[in-house]
Amino acid sequence: MRTSYRLTANGSVVAMDGKVFFARRSFDSFAVAQVPGFADVPVYLNGQLAAHTDKEGYAVLSGLLSYQKNKIRIDTKDLPFEAQVDRTEAEVIPHYHSGVSLKFSVELSMGALITLVNEQGEVLPNGTQLVLEGSQEVFQVALRGEAYVTGLARKNRLKATWNQQQCECEIELPENQGPLPHIGPVVCKVLQP
Repeated sequence: MRTSYRLTANGSVVAMDGKVFFARRSFDSFAVAQVPGFADVPVYLNGQLAAHTDKEGYAVLSGLLSYQKNKIRIDTKDLPFEAQVDRTEAEVIPHYHSGVSLKFSVELSMGALITLVNEQGEVLPNGTQLVLEGSQEVFQVALRGEAYVTGLARKNRLKATWNQQQCECEIELPENQGPLPHIGPVVCKVLQP
């Protein structure tokens, strides 16, 4: 009695960025997209869902068209509220039978809704500009003296400017904060010219 076995496999083995991936068969070019540290992020190729990132944040996209623009996009709807993405889409033009590596950087940035008042207890005017110490980004005070500020550490210093007036305050984030902590009212002390 003779026993025989037959095994058939169809697909691709891709080596890129020091890693090896198993993927669908690729007849043309491919891409390895990375969303570091975020699993199950949908990745689209030319408007069609092509893959989801693995547990390390990698996704292999086969079927890119060589020598043509291929639009690769990630869907950020399932990322945490405090995630800040540098870009959500990119265009790549791969060579024939080659691959491209693409990284979508995501940073978790603590943010808070802060209510600011002057030393008399009045809310700061709408349009007041806020700058977080150590940052160049400008935030604006909206109605009721509220401003949404991102890039916060546990302890922070904010400088507010409006109508040739300036004030400064310190903000400390609570230990057990939710996804959007509300802080304040915080008194902003006038800076003398």
